[in-house]
Amino acid sequence: MKNYVLKIETLSDTLFASAGGGAAVDSITTHYNNGMPYIPAKTIKGLLKESAIEIQEILGHNWNPGDKDDPINIMFGTEGDGNNGILSLMNGDLADL
Repeated sequence: MKNYVLKIETLSDTLFASAGGGAAVDSITTHYNNGMPYIPAKTIKGLLKESAIEIQEILGHNWNPGDKDDPINIMFGTEGDGNNGILSLMNGDLADL
């Protein structure tokens, strides 16, 4: 297995939030117990999958969510069947500056 570093540079103030805000709270920032914020791996993977689907559409290919042989499903997995795909990510942490 190969490991790569994905560098994400925010160009403006950015907030990555969990979905657990509820009606009383707009959003809850995702952070570790020590208070340091992070981007959840699930969020990064979902955004990459969204972009891959858009690229397929631009190229004229149709993404078939139920087709296990579709390259996007192989890479990112398919929802609801326990297939997580071959891409595995870790949470996005702040770099040492």
